Amino acid sequence: MHTDQQMFRIAEASQVSSVRRSLAELTRAAVLSEIEAGNAAIALTEVATNMLKHAGGGEIIMRTLGEPASGVEVLALDEGPGIADWDLSVRDGYSTGSSPGNGLGAMRRLSTELDVYTGQARGSVFRMAFRREGAGAASGFEIGAVCLPIAGETECGDIWTARESDTASLFMVADGLGHGPEAARAARAAVVTAHRGTIGKPAAALDEIHGALRSTRGAAVALAHVEHGAGGPARITFAGVGNISAGLHADETRQFASHAGIVGHNMRKVSEIPQPWEEEALLIMHSDGMATRWSLEKYPGLRMRHPGVIAAVLYRDLARGRDDVTVLVVRQKKE
Repeated sequence: MHTDQQMFRIAEASQVSSVRRSLAELTRAAVLSEIEAGNAAIALTEVATNMLKHAGGGEIIMRTLGEPASGVEVLALDEGPGIADWDLSVRDGYSTGSSPGNGLGAMRRLSTELDVYTGQARGSVFRMAFRREGAGAASGFEIGAVCLPIAGETECGDIWTARESDTASLFMVADGLGHGPEAARAARAAVVTAHRGTIGKPAAALDEIHGALRSTRGAAVALAHVEHGAGGPARITFAGVGNISAGLHADETRQFASHAGIVGHNMRKVSEIPQPWEEEALLIMHSDGMATRWSLEKYPGLRMRHPGVIAAVLYRDLARGRDDVTVLVVRQKKE
């Protein structure tokens, strides 16, 4: 599982129509009905209009959901004053001014899924998903990600992927050396290799990826293998080479250590790090396009939000801006 994301900066009203056109292409790819696509367009216009009005602008990040595509995800990020009373704001009919969709309540009514992280002086991050009728998320995990190239590049040298079976799941983040097309080629080769055969342990998978990347400039690669127990994830085993950060966040945070080296060029024997998977645990992996010194403790309530919201908040606040950036957040789905 991996789909490219599109990012749009919103600074004036004229840019909203361009984002709507791109959304229309994604809803067609996801085979949404005319009504479903129209609902998505109204909700997108609502969130973008509110972003301009109350925060002076922000970013919209979009991708398709599912393989094959059966939905669209919209992330909206701003650094404005935040929403002091969210419960009031999402009531249908409530609006602080004229808006195209009858207030933020329209976003809740028109989207299949809606989640938000906001508060006074915190800015706001919205996640909306629009799924084709009858198409559910087949994954046993909630997965959120932001994966974007450095400004000026059209291809991202970072990549992430997820594989799932009845007995195990595999999550990967790869960062091709440098950025641009050659970095992207190395990252894509890592994904292709990770999807071959059955889901194996991460050290063995890294050995295969190392061989496949010899003809590329190489990459930093981190893999998390999750064994499924009777009631869900039971154990996670991590292995990584290069500067991908990863940690398991529950009642306390357990950071995983990667080996020095470059997958495809300079990789010694890799050891695996096993940990129990605790209930409500979050797996967070990110490339060095994001700052390494951060803590979820600084974001009250964020840990309970959808992983897509968590990924977007971390990207908004911690992206360095001088490299491609990826942040992947994974949580077991609640029954």
